[in-house]
Amino acid sequence: MSILATASTHLYSVATPIIVAAEKKKPKSGGFDPGVTPNSDGPWFGTIQSLSGSVVGTLILGSVVVLAIGIMIALIGRAVSSSGAQKVGIGGICLGLAGVILLGSISGLVFWLTGQSIV
Repeated sequence: MSILATASTHLYSVATPIIVAAEKKKPKSGGFDPGVTPNSDGPWFGTIQSLSGSVVGTLILGSVVVLAIGIMIALIGRAVSSSGAQKVGIGGICLGLAGVILLGSISGLVFWLTGQSIV
């Protein structure tokens, strides 16, 4: 018997009881419920919700402004045949769209992470 075969046999004989014990300790279907439910009754939640709503609203407004400025620069660059201005304008449009899409998907991400249903 080779050294590798002997080592694998010993490893198997040591690991098998550990695996069997771990399988026995797994929770049954339904998992473990610690009995803790999150609530939003804290006095600071109103302030945090208001602040986060203001931040997200400001960022959405900023993204729309960047989008509008990008459109204007791209159109002006097109009108005066400036490829540099067109590239900058298209970059602004892409940046504004990316910002709006990212910020718009935040609510879906929060609902998904907290396990709530959107509908």
